[in-house]
Amino acid sequence: MNPTDIQEDDAGAGEPEEGNARMSQASPQRGMRTGTKLTLLVVSLMVIATGWVMWQQLKGSPTRQAGVDLPPYGVVTVQLTTDPFPPLPTGAVQMTLRLQAPGGRMVPLDRVSYTYGPADGEDIFQGEAQPVAMETFQGPLRFTSVGDWWVKVRLEYQGGSGEVQFTVPVKPAL
Repeated sequence: MNPTDIQEDDAGAGEPEEGNARMSQASPQRGMRTGTKLTLLVVSLMVIATGWVMWQQLKGSPTRQAGVDLPPYGVVTVQLTTDPFPPLPTGAVQMTLRLQAPGGRMVPLDRVSYTYGPADGEDIFQGEAQPVAMETFQGPLRFTSVGDWWVKVRLEYQGGSGEVQFTVPVKPAL
């Protein structure tokens, strides 16, 4: 091989071909496009807003639920609803109690009584719920002020009794 042949080959190797010239040019690295960032932001805000709305609906749900152990029936679920919901501090409010025992068993109750009062006061009211359907009882409530009220329900049956307490938010009339 001739030394001039080597120099010619080296000289030609350093020059980029036309097709490789475009690839070898440094292209500036850019982050996400503005449209992509905006889309991700909007989707994230929609997910957060949906979660917040669902939380508010669950928090303001008209059904309050609690369990009470009534041997030999097990833990009985007691659901409390009011009509209207949310209850108002004017007029009578209809309270409905629905019972559900494990396995759909019936709980023969002798008496369903309740006491209630404002969370921050000493006034205590009482009443007795009447059966209106199987495992369903109703009784009137009268709230005298806006705010959280407690309602304690006492379930009496031949083998004993049990109590469960609920918090009911009373809202002003609009």
